Amino acid sequence: MGAQAHYHDIHTGGLLRTPSTYDLALAVFLVEEIGTGRLRLQLGARYDWAHYVPRDTTAFIFAGGQRIPVRPRTFGAVSGSAGLLFAATNAMRLGTSVSRAYRTPDFNEIYSNGPHLAANSYDVGDPSLGRETGLGVDAFVRVTTEGFTAELAGFSNWLNDYVFPSSRGWAELGTQGGRPCFQYTNENTHFVGAEAEAQVSLGGAWVAEATASYVRARFTSERASVPIIQGTDTTFVLASPYPPLIPPRTGRVGLRYENPRVFGGVSMRWAAAQERLGDFETRTPGYVTGTLDVGVRRLIGGRFHTLTSRVENVTDTEYRDHLSRIKDIMPQPGRNFVLMYRLSF
Repeated sequence: MGAQAHYHDIHTGGLLRTPSTYDLALAVFLVEEIGTGRLRLQLGARYDWAHYVPRDTTAFIFAGGQRIPVRPRTFGAVSGSAGLLFAATNAMRLGTSVSRAYRTPDFNEIYSNGPHLAANSYDVGDPSLGRETGLGVDAFVRVTTEGFTAELAGFSNWLNDYVFPSSRGWAELGTQGGRPCFQYTNENTHFVGAEAEAQVSLGGAWVAEATASYVRARFTSERASVPIIQGTDTTFVLASPYPPLIPPRTGRVGLRYENPRVFGGVSMRWAAAQERLGDFETRTPGYVTGTLDVGVRRLIGGRFHTLTSRVENVTDTEYRDHLSRIKDIMPQPGRNFVLMYRLSF
């Protein structure tokens, strides 16, 4: 069992209209594992409480001209999980769990009101935002033998009042720099996904490894049409059935050489095109990038010294990450050289 607590005091100024706010969060939790044989039961429970207090309670204008008063908010909820672990053989483990999840909206999602320069957007919170809760199930199978390990896992999560940045039906630009305006909002969603990883020893110090992941999300609540405002004219388009900022299929394959003194490897990271787009999102093409690295380790004076040289995006590929808020105006970094020294003690 355990407990957690934190206190934040955030002060804002300048042209930012986000109110200075302090918040206090408390949590208590308990985890328990029952059984020592081939079948084990794992249980967990947690209670979270959070209290936000803005120092300025004057109303501010949201996107679309809607006024919502800034006010203190208090959140609290219970979350928990129950899972089974089964050792089918000495090499194979199976597991499944059911959980009730909970997330408190954070300071930015409730009270933001200003430009987010790193994301090239004008972000607006919502003091009336609801808490995010969900029911999820997941399962996995893990195989471990001499020279080979692999794991496959899948999940399905139903989220009530999922929090995400949305146009909220107003295709507006922010008041500073003409940045797109987004407001945090709640809607019900369903997420499903899977991930897999494997590692194979090729003999000696050589190891091959691969990973892959897939996520698919869809709104489950009915969505109103989206108004497009241009001057004094307003037209309506169908709202997207997909939440924004959902990753496409991704993966990685690599070959590594590892011994206590010398290490190195080559890897390739890939992503498929993302075709399931949220409101006002643009399609992101697929891409493949490569990485090379080599390094040495030395034990000197009872401490490990590690020197690593790495080249990322070896082919200098121009690509865009679908999860980047600035992907429409700037690609990801090109060829990148890294030299790192690490002292472990």
